[in-house]
Amino acid sequence: MKYDVFISYSRKDDVDNQGNVMEDRPVNRIIQFLDEKNISYWVDKDGIYSGREFVEVLANAIVDPKMVIFVSSKNSNSSIYTTGEVFEAIENKRLIIPVKIDNSQYNPKFKLLLRPLDFIDYSKVDALSDLLRAIEKEKEIINQKEEEEKRKLKELEELKNLAAIKNEIKECAGEVQKLMTTRQM
Repeated sequence: MKYDVFISYSRKDDVDNQGNVMEDRPVNRIIQFLDEKNISYWVDKDGIYSGREFVEVLANAIVDPKMVIFVSSKNSNSSIYTTGEVFEAIENKRLIIPVKIDNSQYNPKFKLLLRPLDFIDYSKVDALSDLLRAIEKEKEIINQKEEEEKRKLKELEELKNLAAIKNEIKECAGEVQKLMTTRQM
């Protein structure tokens, strides 16, 4: 299934001390908002994977969506998993939309990569509206790029067809030349 966004976050920001999911936490509010706006997403809500399977699931899930919502917090910036997700997103040329849910600094490993990006300040009243605008803007840019790629592929196909036609004409001209030479003899 194709998703619009991948949500990168720390489960520590999503659960209480007993491991129960807290519906009023920012991650869940973001998910509810995306559901309301019919924006498809991939998020590891269950946390049921372990070891290698967990890493493979994350790596496969981040390849499809063109955007990554990085829920930036003290916990996510110290998580090896979210660090890996951010690097995977960068490597796969995915757009990263940081949503800061606290005032913590980005992980030093990718601070230089994220600092120039606009981020959504979750503490602001209209943060989710800002997130929606960012997603819609990026979807539009992605669609434009995909249309441009399709157009270029079509042009290349037409050039290949034109080259094939030119080769056929050359071959026919060569055959005609041979026939005329044979006829003259």
